[in-house]
Amino acid sequence: MCTFNTLVLPTTVRLAVVNEIAESVLHLTFVDQGNPSIEHAFGDDARSFVRAGGDCDCGAGLASARRPQEVAATDRELDKRRAAGWSPAKLARWQAQRGETQTRRDDAFTRRHGHPPVVAATWAALVERLLEPRLAAWVGLFTHEYRGAVATERIAIGDLRRLAVRRGEVEARIGELEEDHPIAFTRDGSWA
Repeated sequence: MCTFNTLVLPTTVRLAVVNEIAESVLHLTFVDQGNPSIEHAFGDDARSFVRAGGDCDCGAGLASARRPQEVAATDRELDKRRAAGWSPAKLARWQAQRGETQTRRDDAFTRRHGHPPVVAATWAALVERLLEPRLAAWVGLFTHEYRGAVATERIAIGDLRRLAVRRGEVEARIGELEEDHPIAFTRDGSWA
C-alpha cells in the first residue's frame, strides 16, 4: 500500500505547461493518472495526474492526517517540559535531537525516493502558479492510500470542497486537505 498525491486540472490545461511549472517548483513532473473515480469527483472536465516515474508520496505529508510532525517545538510543548522541571540546557538538547531526527527522516526519504520530501508549502506554490490567469480556472488536490493500481482503483471519495482563495492564501488552506476528500482551489476576485 502506498500513498499518492493527485493533481487534478481542467482538461483544457496542457500537461507540457504543467510539467514546466512543476519542474521549476516541485523538481518533478507528472503523468496522466486517468483514474475515473477521482476525475468524476471533480466533474466532467477533469484530468488526474500523479508524479512521473511511479514514485509514491508516502511520508510526504500533504494530507493533514499524514503531515509529518513539525520539528520546531510549540510554546505549549516547551511550557510543559519547563513545568516538569527541564533546565534550559536540557530543553536545548531535546530541540537539537528533535531536529536531527527530522533530518534523518528527510535523508532516508531522499535515499528511498530520489528526491527530498515535497512539503505542503511547495504544493501550495505549484497550485498558485497554476491558478495564474489563463492557466487553470481551478486546481484540484487529492491524496489516497492505494491498495491497487493508481489508474483503476475504485475509491470512495468524500464530497468535493471548492475553496476560493486569495493570492498567497493557498499554503494556509492546503492543510485542510484530508485523505480521500478532494479540494479544488479557485481564484477569488482579488487575482488580477
